Amino acid sequence: MTKAREIMTADATCIGAQETVLEAAKKMTQLGVGALPDAKVGDLLQAVSQD
Repeated sequence: MTKAREIMTADATCIGAQETVLEAAKKMTQLGVGALPDAKVGDLLQAVSQD
């Protein structure tokens, strides 16, 4: 069975909770991705933003 670490990107980009939806959309466009994890203080996953 394939493990998550085998398909995950090592240099994943997150957005912060303080960033706007517009900033998140621009970052997704620049990176060519359809989703970004939203990190809280301490790098804990808060949510995932999708286009």
